[in-house]
Amino acid sequence: DTLAKHLKQSPACFDFFVQLQEDAEKLPVEDPTSDWPEQFNGHGTMVKVATIKMASPQTPSSPAAMQLCEDLSFTPWHGLVSMRPMGGVNRIRRDVYIETSKFRHSLNKAPFPVPTEADWKKLSSGKKGK
Repeated sequence: DTLAKHLKQSPACFDFFVQLQEDAEKLPVEDPTSDWPEQFNGHGTMVKVATIKMASPQTPSSPAAMQLCEDLSFTPWHGLVSMRPMGGVNRIRRDVYIETSKFRHSLNKAPFPVPTEADWKKLSSGKKGK
C-alpha cells in the first residue's frame, strides 16, 4: 500500500546487491549458520548488480497489475548462471519456488508468462489489459 501511494506521486528506485565469497573456508556456502561479514580483508563484500527505477505516476495495485503479478513466476535462477544462488539451502529453495509457482499457476489457470517490455509499459502507463 505504501509503495502504491508513493508511485502515484513520485518515482522509486531500488538498488540490488550480491555478496561475494572471497574465501571458501572463512565464508562457506554450504553452512547456512555462518555469518558473512560486510567487510572482509579490509574491504566491502557487497557489490551492486542492478538498479530498478519505477516511473511515476503508476498504479501498481490496479486490477491489471495485480493479475500480471499473480501470474508471474519469480525465481533468482532466471538470471545468469554465474549469478545463481549457491548452497544447499538455496537448492531446496529453488525446488520450493518451482513447485509453489506450478501450484499457483494451476489454481489461476494461467501459463508461465515471461513479461515483455510492452507488458511493463502498459502497466506503468495505467492502460488496461495485458
